[in-house]
Amino acid sequence: MSAVISKKLDGASEHSGCCAAAAPEYQESMRRRQLLCNWSGPFFVVFFFIGLVLFMGFVPPQSPLASSQQIADIYLADLTSIRIGIVLCSYSVALMATWGAALAARTLRTEREFPVYTYTQIACVGVGVMVAVFCFLTWAVAAFRPDDVHPDITRMLNDVGWFLFLFDVAPFMVWMVAVGLAILGNRSSHRLMPRWVGYFSLWCAVGEAPAVLILFFKDGAFAFNGLVGFWLPLVAFFLWIMVLSVVLHQEIQRDAVPQAMAGRD
Repeated sequence: MSAVISKKLDGASEHSGCCAAAAPEYQESMRRRQLLCNWSGPFFVVFFFIGLVLFMGFVPPQSPLASSQQIADIYLADLTSIRIGIVLCSYSVALMATWGAALAARTLRTEREFPVYTYTQIACVGVGVMVAVFCFLTWAVAAFRPDDVHPDITRMLNDVGWFLFLFDVAPFMVWMVAVGLAILGNRSSHRLMPRWVGYFSLWCAVGEAPAVLILFFKDGAFAFNGLVGFWLPLVAFFLWIMVLSVVLHQEIQRDAVPQAMAGRD
């Protein structure tokens, strides 16, 4: 009987030793996954602007007052380049999902029974990515046969693309607010991000708000090529992604320090 108990204890000891040895490897694997998803954010920004600016030439945007023929001529003048840019942007927006997953996973650690901010982030990322895909799908249809349809149709599709592009701020605003409130309201033992990042997220959400005013203006600062209608929301959103990517990288690396020390012990 004593021999059986001794054997079981030896087996448990071996299992415990294996788990202890595997723990640092597991933690390192988790750290690499987080870093991979986190840096998909900056990759999204880079490839998105390569597609939208360098290939499509849509920054700055066309004037809402441009005639149907002027818009059709823009597509016809560099059709292949616009199509390549649309494809790049369509692929790049999917990276928002992986970046958002890294952010939501960090938030989940700070919420216990009711992870409402985590679920809000996941839902908003899903909606935002879906609308962004439809935005570039609309521009893709406009670029499919601009030489074979009436210029009014091309201009209408172009307008729909810009409205999808800028009206997409609604889920992104809620996403930013959820992140900001999660940071500012964090009372758990797990650190999320510095408090200034929470306030920064809330201010970026405010910067996104004026984009929907493009519905009321065809020229000036509030039009979809204006300072308030286009540039302010654009800068607020992409600055938010870049700043939070840097801070999130620092927080992931901060977690690795005590784990490495524990592994040496």
